[in-house]
Amino acid sequence: MPDAHPSSPRKGRILLPLVRQRESGTSPLRAGFALLPISLSFMALSHRSGRWSARLGTRAI
Repeated sequence: MPDAHPSSPRKGRILLPLVRQRESGTSPLRAGFALLPISLSFMALSHRSGRWSARLGTRAI
């Protein structure tokens, strides 16, 4: 189900490269490289978070 709220974090991650390009005048390539550490950390932690959720279940943290 898509997020209805305009300030949802999912939409922020999609628009962040465009905001960086417009506000700071960076190139599209530089804006993408600036977000690379975030993408790599999501990729590195996704496997571990799957194991955590399997172990902890659906209870609130």
